[in-house]
Amino acid sequence: MGVATRCLLLELLDVSVSDLLTSGTQGGRPQQGHSMWLVQHCARDILEALAFLHREGYVHADLKPRNILWSADDECFKLIDFGLSFKEGNQDVKYIQTDGYRAPEAELQNSLAQAGVEVEGDSGCTSAVDMWGLGIILLEMFSGMKLKETVRSQKWKENSASIVDHLFASNSVVCPAIPVYHLRDLIKSMLLNNPKQRCSAETALLSPLFSIPFAPHIEDLVLLPTPVLRLLNLIDDSHLHNEEEYEEILEDMKEECQKYGSVVSLLIPKENPGKGQVFVEYANSSDSKEAQRLLTGRTFDGKLVVATFYPLSAYKRDMKSYSDGLTSSRSMSPSSRSSPPAAQINGVLQWLSESPDLYPIERPWCCLKAAIHKSHATNVKNLEQICQEVRNPPNSVPSW
Repeated sequence: MGVATRCLLLELLDVSVSDLLTSGTQGGRPQQGHSMWLVQHCARDILEALAFLHREGYVHADLKPRNILWSADDECFKLIDFGLSFKEGNQDVKYIQTDGYRAPEAELQNSLAQAGVEVEGDSGCTSAVDMWGLGIILLEMFSGMKLKETVRSQKWKENSASIVDHLFASNSVVCPAIPVYHLRDLIKSMLLNNPKQRCSAETALLSPLFSIPFAPHIEDLVLLPTPVLRLLNLIDDSHLHNEEEYEEILEDMKEECQKYGSVVSLLIPKENPGKGQVFVEYANSSDSKEAQRLLTGRTFDGKLVVATFYPLSAYKRDMKSYSDGLTSSRSMSPSSRSSPPAAQINGVLQWLSESPDLYPIERPWCCLKAAIHKSHATNVKNLEQICQEVRNPPNSVPSW
């Protein structure tokens, strides 16, 4: 008989924040940081994990980009590697945290341990070390820069707040239209030298940063896998209005997409949101990833395929919205369709704010409203013109 063995089963996760930071460099040089949506998403997910961990009395003690991974199925960032974790007040690990993400008190404790000096009583590290590590990670994600040498410098030790201010004020990493000051203030509250003055995870979750509805950029939708695939640059308006051609395209797309895994649903909206885009929901994210890899760059009817992922929650909402729209359009009279109510403009605004990459909400609302005002838009047919205006806002914007 074979010897019984114990197996530890771990959840299969995807890309790490370390991978995301690497994707933000070119030729070893840092490029622009990640979108506010991505930074906000990561901050919220990890703060929720830390809030739970700290309530239970535990310290993770090794927050770093490599230990934060994306879950494609749950569409959130998760915290891994609890090898250095300890119960607060009963620290049984001498050396904690990784260089570059190590809090000042952990730096001191590690030095004392290396010198053979025992740490007694309540002088051990607390959950505040986790907040410091997360603060550095978020600053790196925002700036697109690795800060290991920066946090080692004497200038950082003397006045880290001024360096944070400089990174946020730099025109090379921030667009003036993006409301980033809440993130700046949150990071500064995590990087206070006195651990007792640092914000807790639960307090950090109350930051105004998390009330801003940022939208993902197209880069985010390429980097972060989900079970839903979105195919762009495939369908012309003429295909949408010819029912026979439309049904043929649906069948062709289903046949092609099923080569890579089990397809749960497939949608090609005839109207906005998502007009002419192909949405494919797979049974699992691994199939979606394989399809994205193999479909990107291929040609369909002479057109180059662009494949991104798409949030499952947004897809479900869009499916319902599209279904409701079909029902309401069938019941509308010709006169009501030709002269939509003013409320439809508000619906357009809401859709634009919720539609990833079509309208990044980092753009100020006044630019969007100015674009609608300028184009005299009264229905969704003018959305492309609106979006073009939003991407290149006018120099003068009327007050609203």
